[in-house]
Amino acid sequence: MLKSTVDQYFKTSGGKMLGIMRRNYSVNFVPILNAMLEDFAWTKEKKINNIIINPNGGYYMLIVDAEIVEDSEDFKELVKMYESHGWTKP
Repeated sequence: MLKSTVDQYFKTSGGKMLGIMRRNYSVNFVPILNAMLEDFAWTKEKKINNIIINPNGGYYMLIVDAEIVEDSEDFKELVKMYESHGWTKP
């Protein structure tokens, strides 16, 4: 089994970064760019945009499409929902 860490960025439509949520997986595959990833926290799959390989740590870090939110209040609500699906703040 390989370890994969997925980072989900949250931004406003203007591009302001509001935060990051993270989830760890054990998988039986090597991730590839532009593959689609599903999670119960999302209404539809998200594209893997970046892959960072850490051979010393024994894991892949995957960065998926950013979640666009209106403001920090919307972000706080999404954080609660993500946490209910096993995501954490890094």
